[in-house]
Amino acid sequence: MQENALQIMNNCNNFFADSQIISIVILIVSLLISIVIGLIVATMISGPLKEMKAKVNAPATGDLMQMMNSKGC
Repeated sequence: MQENALQIMNNCNNFFADSQIISIVILIVSLLISIVIGLIVATMISGPLKEMKAKVNAPATGDLMQMMNSKGC
């Protein structure tokens, strides 16, 4: 009876340790995915802003032939 209880306790401890490892792996993968998504969104926002800044500053250098596309929502 006591051996059976010890076996069950060991199984529970192993399950708990495995659960912790799986949780940590899921946390790290989720963190990496969120960083990648954040970088993609930041690039999608900053790219058109840099292009617009260059076109807005072009007349200051004498280039009056810059065309701006009006894209929006």
